[in-house]
Amino acid sequence: MRKCAIGLDFGTSSIKGMVLSENEEVIVKDGISIDYGTETNPDGTTYISLDPLMVYDRMCELIHRFLEKLPADCKVTAMSFAQASGNTLLCNRCGAPIMKAYSWLNPSFIAEATPILGTIDKEASRALSGWGYSGSFPLGHLSHIKTHNPELFAKAAKVCMVGEYINHRLCGEWGIDRSTGTPFFLIEQTTGKYHKEYLDAFGITEKMLPKVMNTGDVLGKITAKAAKETGLDEGTEIILGSFDSPAAARGNDVVKEGQLMISCGTSWVAVFPVADREKLLKFKALVDPFQEHVGGPWIGLLSLAKTSLYVDEIVKKYISDTEERPYLYDAAAEAANPGADGLKINPLTDSEKDFSGWSKENIARATMEGTVYALKNLLKPLEDDGIKFTSAVMAGGPSNSKIWTKITSEILGIPVTAKYKAFSGAAGAAKIALGLVK
Repeated sequence: MRKCAIGLDFGTSSIKGMVLSENEEVIVKDGISIDYGTETNPDGTTYISLDPLMVYDRMCELIHRFLEKLPADCKVTAMSFAQASGNTLLCNRCGAPIMKAYSWLNPSFIAEATPILGTIDKEASRALSGWGYSGSFPLGHLSHIKTHNPELFAKAAKVCMVGEYINHRLCGEWGIDRSTGTPFFLIEQTTGKYHKEYLDAFGITEKMLPKVMNTGDVLGKITAKAAKETGLDEGTEIILGSFDSPAAARGNDVVKEGQLMISCGTSWVAVFPVADREKLLKFKALVDPFQEHVGGPWIGLLSLAKTSLYVDEIVKKYISDTEERPYLYDAAAEAANPGADGLKINPLTDSEKDFSGWSKENIARATMEGTVYALKNLLKPLEDDGIKFTSAVMAGGPSNSKIWTKITSEILGIPVTAKYKAFSGAAGAAKIALGLVK
């Protein structure tokens, strides 16, 4: 009987997952979409919402698909998640949601946060939690709820994110790993303890929060009820995973200084292990604990925010607005000359410019090249300081494209490969569940 684990990657628009064997054979992989909505508070204010019940149901549907395709000689013994965390959820004493979660896609709620938290220095926040404060994510979300729906806030018995709710529903235990907890903003990254000043500002106690643990820790085992809902065996272990990009780095074996992973999701994120946390703070990177808990490196994340959305705006306007556009986009870029005959496009700043005088081939090539040049500029201060990247692995949708990979390698001047591609986060989560990585 082959020992296997399920790794799930809860992304912005979908859940991707795979069943991986202990010898790292991909048994089955698949994905399912998730949806967002808009909720209105009693005072008329609105927010972008994520329904945790819908996410749980979609996850169960995906797991059932896996189990239907699972060979008879494979047994799933554990499951773990990678998460694009940063949403915010309030639950009652039984662990049931009392609201739809605030998505990380919401704008900054700095106006609501300042009266509660005061003025927070962004770099002081980065030193404390690993991420620079922006009025977004749970600190902003909690401020928005407390300001615009105080009665709901007062009813909360548990403050968490959607991932912690799902884990609790699966095994009956509340826990959060330090990596997933980084964009929660409430945890002191170096101590692993909740930051009392923030808790006091909101009137939250530690009993209302998940227990802080580490990536790879066993949270609990699938309950009888969750076994019926998911199809998994009762007693299957739930292992705490990590934030999505560090999980993808584990999946792609990017674990040493000099290695680079380029996560091409909604945002393009450069992900790179570094032993010295202070160096990551110096470069204003998002800092993740990564393998620090086992004596390994921290990992830094530098982001080109919402890059794929900007690229898609241009592609829809000038190349194709059909479901076939990823393939048509690649074909157009492949047909163009390097340099796109002089056309330069930075999708982050140029998505609304008029390129109607150029061919679709040059537009396609220029958006790809412009994206990679923006990434190169993002990495330049690190390289100037002595962090030399010798190889890179691409993850996410564009990693399925040979032309994207080729252009990225040419512009960065290093070998660029793609291993698990869009399923990199799921692969990392599965490896964590199997104990192959920490």
